[in-house]
Amino acid sequence: MARLPADPENFIRANTALEQPAMVPEFRLWLATEYVPIWQATEAWLEEQNVDPPYWASIALCVAFAYLSARVVPGKAYVPPDGLQVLAHVLYLPVLLHVPLINSVYWTLCLEIQFYLVYALLMVAATALRSASTPWGEGRAFYADSRMKA
Repeated sequence: MARLPADPENFIRANTALEQPAMVPEFRLWLATEYVPIWQATEAWLEEQNVDPPYWASIALCVAFAYLSARVVPGKAYVPPDGLQVLAHVLYLPVLLHVPLINSVYWTLCLEIQFYLVYALLMVAATALRSASTPWGEGRAFYADSRMKA
């Protein structure tokens, strides 16, 4: 169930600007840009304002507005994404799975999430190796022990 800010209309007006998006220039939409405060928002602030995760919301909006644009603009075609394509985006995997992007800018976020996941896994592996048992005792996997006997 979607959660809304206490006053949704004022929240939108205070945190967005009326602009034409590049993907559907036929429409004028209230968008968050680098010029409005929500662009600088943290996840904690968004949670306090009862705003759901922007990435997933933007996937839904991209699909909805592309569909609407194809219905309104004569001669414009739109093929909606299938379930695999949506699932790949929700899991940040469209580039790895070679799935067409719903929006051309999503590849950057997907690669960033994958980078941080690999980084976190490497830190877990390094911690496990560092605390592994060795002939010289605990915690010596990466360090030489100056007390080693010849």
